[in-house]
Amino acid sequence: MTGLRLTSAFWVAAKLRQLQSAGGYASILVKGNNEAGAINLVLRVRDGRLRIAVPAVNSMGQDRIFEWHEGFLNEHELSAFVERELRFDRDQWFVECECSELHFSTIFALEPS
Repeated sequence: MTGLRLTSAFWVAAKLRQLQSAGGYASILVKGNNEAGAINLVLRVRDGRLRIAVPAVNSMGQDRIFEWHEGFLNEHELSAFVERELRFDRDQWFVECECSELHFSTIFALEPS
């Protein structure tokens, strides 16, 4: 049986509430297409380091699964990454989450490294 996939806007709103109720903070850096925009997650750990989780290549099913793009980035590298990705696809979302890596991996499905 094939289930309906949640819209990107609904999924982001639900995950933001879930993260905030767990004591984290989240904000939308770039709002993409409401229906089916790809979602990228930016993790800002409490010491200020940044890391990007992108949709996993093998996440074709109903669940949204992410994988780490690279190691930790600085603000300039993050801005360059976002600009580069938006030139490729303007419908993408970028959601920044400030929490521990443990909370992040509990709320968002990550492929094992």
